[in-house]
Amino acid sequence: ANAANSNNILRDNKFQNIITGIRVGTTGNNGSWQITENHFYTTNSITHLQLATGVKFNTTDTATVEISGNYVGGSEPFTGGTYSHSKSAAFYGIEVSLSSVSPIALVTNNKVSNVFWSGPDSRFFYGIYASLGPVNINNNIIGDPLIANSIMFADTTDPIFYGIYYQSSQNAKAAHIN
Repeated sequence: ANAANSNNILRDNKFQNIITGIRVGTTGNNGSWQITENHFYTTNSITHLQLATGVKFNTTDTATVEISGNYVGGSEPFTGGTYSHSKSAAFYGIEVSLSSVSPIALVTNNKVSNVFWSGPDSRFFYGIYASLGPVNINNNIIGDPLIANSIMFADTTDPIFYGIYYQSSQNAKAAHIN
């Protein structure tokens, strides 16, 4: 029998000028994952290097997941500097999809801010998107209450904005939404 992954830790990384920062799309023996204190930002406006997803965790198997203390947006760490540009059809700051038998995933203390989203096909903005499985979404910041226009839209037709979107039928807690 194969042993489960265990103690997978992705911490203190800086991802710049990429489309997807971290993508975990695993099947079989997933074990435990900590995705913490990472920074996802864009330092230029080159079309093919524009941020579309900070963290994507997608599995059909059992996994223990913590996604916390991450920063998505801006042109510097901690969502600082000028806006990250995104021209994707959909923007996901953090996306989580788990097996229904997984322990409750924790998505907490993350910040999605300083994003300029544009383009004729830009339609859906998700600060945090949980599509399947049990997820506790707590103490996250979408936008910045101290900075006007910290998330901006342009050149879109009827954009759809979700700060936090929880689609799963599993028990969950989405509290302390800023």
